[in-house]
Amino acid sequence: MKRSIKYISVLLSALITAGCCSTVFSAATISDYTDSVKAIYEKIEDGKKVLYDESKNEISLEELNDDTGNAKNNLPKSYDLRDYGRVSKVKSQGSEGYCWAFASVASMESSILSQSELRNKIGENPNEKLDLSEAGLVWYIHSGTVDKESPFYNDYINDASKGSNGGVSETLAISLNSGYGTYPQSLCPYDSIKDGFSDTLRHYSDYRLKDYSELSNDRDTLKSKIMGGGAITVHYPSINECYSSDFANYYSDDTCIPTSDSHLIVIVGWDDNYSKDNFTGKVKPKNDGAWLCKNSWGDRYGDDGYVWISYDTANISFAQYIMQGNDAYDNEYQNCIVTDGLGYNYNGAANVFTAESDEQLKQISFKTIGAYDYTASVYALDADFTNPKDGKLLTTFSGKINNNGIHYLDVKDNVYLASGQKFSVVIEANNDSSFMSFSSSECVGKLSKEKSGYVLSSGKWQDVITQQKQTRAYASIKAFTSYTDNSETINKLKSAITDAENIDKDKIKYEEYAQLLNNQITASKALLTDTACSVQDINNAVILLKYYFEKAIDTPYEINNIDDYLKLVEISNKSGYIPQKISLNADLDFSDYGKEVSPICNAEGNFSSDFYGNNHTIKNIKISSVSAYGNTMSGLFGSLQSAKITDLTIENADVAPASRSGILSAYAQYATILNCTVKNCVVNYDYYSSTQSSGAISGEFWYSVASYCNVENCTIYGQYAGELAFAIQSIFSYCNLSNNRVYATNGLSVFDNANSKTSNLYFFPTPANSDIFVEMQDDFIRVSSLLHTVTSCTSETVKLTKSDKYYYVDKNSLTDNNFVLLNIDYVDKDNNYNYRVNLKDKSLILISINYTPSETFEIPSEYLGQPVTELSETFLNSTDTSNIKTLIFPDSLVTLENVSIKQVFNLENLVIGNGIKEIPDRFANYRYNLKTVKLGNNVEKIGKNAFESCEALTEINLPESVKYIDDFAFTGCSFEKILIGKNVEYIGNSAIGYLNYALGNKNYSIIKNPNYVINGYSSTAAEKYASNNKIKFVDLNTQSPDMEQTYTNIDDLIAGDINLDNKVDINDVTLLQNFITGNVEFNDFQYKNSAVTHYYETISVNNVTEIQRYLSGKIDSLEIYSVG
Repeated sequence: MKRSIKYISVLLSALITAGCCSTVFSAATISDYTDSVKAIYEKIEDGKKVLYDESKNEISLEELNDDTGNAKNNLPKSYDLRDYGRVSKVKSQGSEGYCWAFASVASMESSILSQSELRNKIGENPNEKLDLSEAGLVWYIHSGTVDKESPFYNDYINDASKGSNGGVSETLAISLNSGYGTYPQSLCPYDSIKDGFSDTLRHYSDYRLKDYSELSNDRDTLKSKIMGGGAITVHYPSINECYSSDFANYYSDDTCIPTSDSHLIVIVGWDDNYSKDNFTGKVKPKNDGAWLCKNSWGDRYGDDGYVWISYDTANISFAQYIMQGNDAYDNEYQNCIVTDGLGYNYNGAANVFTAESDEQLKQISFKTIGAYDYTASVYALDADFTNPKDGKLLTTFSGKINNNGIHYLDVKDNVYLASGQKFSVVIEANNDSSFMSFSSSECVGKLSKEKSGYVLSSGKWQDVITQQKQTRAYASIKAFTSYTDNSETINKLKSAITDAENIDKDKIKYEEYAQLLNNQITASKALLTDTACSVQDINNAVILLKYYFEKAIDTPYEINNIDDYLKLVEISNKSGYIPQKISLNADLDFSDYGKEVSPICNAEGNFSSDFYGNNHTIKNIKISSVSAYGNTMSGLFGSLQSAKITDLTIENADVAPASRSGILSAYAQYATILNCTVKNCVVNYDYYSSTQSSGAISGEFWYSVASYCNVENCTIYGQYAGELAFAIQSIFSYCNLSNNRVYATNGLSVFDNANSKTSNLYFFPTPANSDIFVEMQDDFIRVSSLLHTVTSCTSETVKLTKSDKYYYVDKNSLTDNNFVLLNIDYVDKDNNYNYRVNLKDKSLILISINYTPSETFEIPSEYLGQPVTELSETFLNSTDTSNIKTLIFPDSLVTLENVSIKQVFNLENLVIGNGIKEIPDRFANYRYNLKTVKLGNNVEKIGKNAFESCEALTEINLPESVKYIDDFAFTGCSFEKILIGKNVEYIGNSAIGYLNYALGNKNYSIIKNPNYVINGYSSTAAEKYASNNKIKFVDLNTQSPDMEQTYTNIDDLIAGDINLDNKVDINDVTLLQNFITGNVEFNDFQYKNSAVTHYYETISVNNVTEIQRYLSGKIDSLEIYSVG
């Protein structure tokens, strides 16, 4: 027998969906229902969705679906959708990883072409004309709303690459199910995806989703789906050596090892007699027969863009989109946009909505994990309803969904909803093998309201908002309605037509869009008399009128105050769409803002628009850094790519350190900067980077122009730095520099005001301990060192002189040579540590240790006369630390953010200095030998999992300074008493009083220690936490503290010891029988000790029998089988 020990943090991280979801939560913390609520997890592996149960056993889609056995009879031996005009043209995804989007859209297009009503509306040659936008569908689901008051704020797929690094077919189904539309290629062209699209177009749509199903790998089922609904997507390994030389045939088996990304395309037909001899790649199939597939690599690959995939190909999966017209419904109701890759078999679920007008319910939808046997009901709720069935039943119907996916159900009864009416959509499962998908817990946020979502378990409806944070989840249930009165929609169109007709012609800048606007005005007027048009057609017309109006006059985004500026930052960082023109209409003073502000850039760090400063000033702003593609960057703007910045002054800006850092911009390529002034600003030194490039105008300046710019009284730090920028092949003209100070450790750009030329100095060698730097001010350039002795400095191209301890560079000897080498010799003063110097405050960050530390290791507060304020993440990993039992961090340290103590295996005692305010997440977790921790007097926050599973820790004394104890901070610690002061404002999930073990027989909830005692004060976070978690609380306002420490480790618990008396006897059998009959309740220790059979998810007579067998001598020992 194997005793399975799996820690809760592993369970939380290992089973999450890794692909298309914004956030995740774990079934391990499902509320303590008496029945067994099970979960199934979706995880993306090598671009393919894989399903797991709670024990991490893989489940095949075929096990969950029920879609085989219903295939058409007499299926043809060969079939080609192209013969029936049901396939759109071949497209090319180019060099981006959007195959998943092209395949999904191809399936949508084929579905549309397969429906005569939709096909006929397209006109002649519909298969040539129909061209839906992959880019638009991708963009909007990866771009969230910036309205922080919206319940859907942060509810989007947060992927900085916007899916270009790969995705799954389901992603676009989520997009369509969320109310985002299908867009014509002309409106959202693929080649504009990097620039993004206007939010004005977000809810434009020519078609709606009707069904998205992931299909079982059953040949006849797949053939029937193709004939009936159109092309289906196929995901396959796409191993280069398994293609034929012309990429027209593909076969791989389990012996083939993928060397590149997998691929998604669409199946448009088949041929049962397609010869196996056509497959000339690395391996050959055993049987004839293949799928005919449309690829997304253009028509030059394969057979005019098509490829045959053998029926025998291993590791493939399938899905299909079914579309419907945009007249299917007018309005959508939803509590969440993105659902996580995680489903539960609750007895039922419901969402509650409020009708926005007089409407008729047309459809409902929800996402399933596999087949789902359902009963759907809709209720008009009473004013004082307490569950989603408190009200008048409007309709009910039952059915079965056969596939994993997103499914729309038609409401056949006439269900009418009055404006303001609260109504519920209830889905109840008719068996316990039906799994519904749920939202992220993050979607149930501060703007969510009670009585908006429910789950049903053990016959009881529970409001999702009342559940613990990590278990809150909205069901994926949505409702779709049509308006009973379209007059408001028509009036919106009339108003939009009037606005468009009254456009100020003097403001028109782009005649192309003005013509499109005129054409749309004509088309919109025709809609007013077209009784057959849908409400969405009218909405589309309103959207296009507004969009073409905006484009025709090229309306800039206007910044009139700090809120407008911050909204622009949010739009840029979050959605990635940056307005093409931005106008600053007022001076902005951030003195009272009190927070750092991110650079204006998209998720890739780029800014490609025109910014008009209009001679206004932005001052007193603190600028943070952002990460993009492995680089950090900081500046008012990110990376300027063909951008133009004019007539702007930046004053008193403080710019965070980054690998590319500038005051105006982090980086520039093909950019133009005109008439800009930067004064009294600082670019801070990034001593974690070895490549930081810094400047006032830009960190790096490539092939760009800066004219009539001024830099005054600025301080610039960097490895490579200059007053204007570290410049390479760029033009600076009529720029004025004065009273600036530049400090560089590797390279320096020197600008000659008089002659408008730039020279670059490079220094060699750069010491490992890089405190040798070149300092530049108006009247000198000199080589300096804080801790080394510079013995010589020479150059073949510039004149150098020595004065006192400095070597000076003669500015007059500089030419416009772009590479000037300074040879620097130096002598180390000490070699105990390698370090870097913060050039701004002369403090040190210790990088590594050059000797073997003793048993007690006290990190120095000073080294070579300079204060030690930080440690690098490699500091304690750079030498043998196995001797260390006591580790002391000095008061001089101001952060532990990058410190790792994972290699200090034998650590027993830990002392945190008084300079530390925050203990980082997972700082000392799983330090099994750690016995004592002394926190400094200024620690305010203890991070997530900071001391998780420090089983030997005898106690923790929290200083009065502590305000915040994050999730799982002390989970798995064996001490059972703690004192929490009055200043603690927040205690996170399972932070205190829990052991690191998940109970399989209690819905995988984490074990709560029944002996735990929290000492604290009434009306504080301590009392609230104790109350919420049902932990004993001692109020120090009225009681003496209970701090005589006791301990329990998870291994102290004895299998079969139900009454917790440290032995197993007949009394345990009796107590367990009483629990099974409902006469007693158990604490978590008793739950754990009860799990003595393979039936670890329940407690039943089997557990009793196992203990009786042990007591009778039939087995030698009892084992705990509950997942831990």
